[in-house]
Amino acid sequence: MVEETKLPDQVTRTCFVVRARECDMERACCRHLTASIEKLYMETVADCKKPNLARVTIDGSMDGFGWETREHQVPRKGGVEMSYDVRLYGLQSNASALTGSRICFWAKAPPMPSGISGPMIAGADGKVVGTAMLVQSGPDQLTVVVTTTTGFWSTGDALWKVYPSREAFNADLGVQKPPGQCSRPQGMGGMYNHITIGSGVNSFTFTISIQSLLPAGSSLSSCPGLELIIVMHTGFGSDTVFFSPRYVSSGSRNGYPEVCNSVKSWFGFGEFSLHCCATYLDVCSGSPALTDLDGLPVPSVSGPMIASLGSRVVGMATVFPSGPNLTVVVTTTSGYWSDRDAVWKVYPSRAAFHKDVAVQVRTGAADCPVFI
Repeated sequence: MVEETKLPDQVTRTCFVVRARECDMERACCRHLTASIEKLYMETVADCKKPNLARVTIDGSMDGFGWETREHQVPRKGGVEMSYDVRLYGLQSNASALTGSRICFWAKAPPMPSGISGPMIAGADGKVVGTAMLVQSGPDQLTVVVTTTTGFWSTGDALWKVYPSREAFNADLGVQKPPGQCSRPQGMGGMYNHITIGSGVNSFTFTISIQSLLPAGSSLSSCPGLELIIVMHTGFGSDTVFFSPRYVSSGSRNGYPEVCNSVKSWFGFGEFSLHCCATYLDVCSGSPALTDLDGLPVPSVSGPMIASLGSRVVGMATVFPSGPNLTVVVTTTSGYWSDRDAVWKVYPSRAAFHKDVAVQVRTGAADCPVFI
């Protein structure tokens, strides 16, 4: 990289100069490769995909070539990871002409997330059985929505706690001096917050007071940025379940290696940052009201994202009030959404929706079906 320039509207221009690696020109393959260059791949990160990556130029021009961003899975020990790259094609150049060329990328800052989410994992085999989403649902509260991908949560108490620091969390893991041996967080039954889960429950919520997370003397209008850890524990069938953006188990599945060099019993946790902003927190206190089919108020509504005609659940979507608006969070149960446009629309009535799906009203004898 030779230049990085901050531009208006949260755009950063990053430029590179091409250097061709020398090879033995006595070899035919070397002469062929340097004589014709049609494509150039550059490894990047998830934030530098379209649409965040808005423009690419070679020596100041956008003409004479094409470009795209791609993502693909790369095998790694213990599983796979996602890899991202920018691909320039149709270059019609050669090593001599391309050497010294200046390639620049215009990247927009990714949008601020409306919430954070992660998998609910059951058992030491790492089976994903649901998702949890953490969203700001009011000026002084965070709401957590925990939903199964299929079936129901076990009856009994779900447990949760927010730790104000890594040090406090590590102390509960029994780690005196990292890296060391970790135990599952101790004393959860007595120290954690409890939520009673009845039968036939596939989604439950709880709220966290933002003020309760702030250091003494801080307020919502002015507080330091906080790095917090959340632990959630429940059950699915006979399995123990943890919220596990970081999944901590033995061997290669240790998701907390900087602290745990071995693990007595598997567990999981999530990390998030909290930044207070008076302008944002002072939005209109009135919020839309969501109700269930019985007309009772609910903090959110969740449902599955289904792929193909096989009714395969690949994610969850949750709608919740956020200030005067409604926010929708769409999360995969595993993997990533395809790199293309997602489309959505809200219909003001069933009649308008039925018109778009071309439903015709049939009437007739009493035993005839009626489509409405």
